[in-house]
Amino acid sequence: MVAGFYPWKSGGIRGAMFLGMITSFQVGDIHVGSGDLFLIAGPCVIESEEHAIRMAEIIKGVARSLDAKLDMWMVAEPVVREWMERRLGPGGKLEDAAEGTIEVGRFLGEMPRLLTRGAVLLDRLDMMARNGLVLAPETIADIGRSQARRNRWIALALWMIAGLLGWISYILLR
Repeated sequence: MVAGFYPWKSGGIRGAMFLGMITSFQVGDIHVGSGDLFLIAGPCVIESEEHAIRMAEIIKGVARSLDAKLDMWMVAEPVVREWMERRLGPGGKLEDAAEGTIEVGRFLGEMPRLLTRGAVLLDRLDMMARNGLVLAPETIADIGRSQARRNRWIALALWMIAGLLGWISYILLR
């Protein structure tokens, strides 16, 4: 995996590349790939300036020892050009337009159902505006039971507080 793959750059060696994955290439007398694992990776986070400089020095030393004249952007150019032409060229634009047309078709297919639901909702809102909010008798009974349970606990808490205050007054006035 090529870290920091920037398809708009250009430069250097020839090889097979697919969106950042180089399958094989040759640098001088060294052949990389074709069945052997080859990974270019780096830290995901630069921990400090010292860390960045140390990593740069190590990479510079390895590159000098290989005497490599490698420009990975030149490797990427044929694949990236083909990908950009396919995705961003006229064919890609037509494909995107076709996908958009399909989505619009799906939306238009759902339109009768959405309009029906909207009409029902508007009728209900209109009825509520004219007649006020009408609750079913079961709903009113459920609300009453819920409030009664809640009020029971509130009454209990108030009686406990009153008892504690009476007890505290008794102790203080004794």
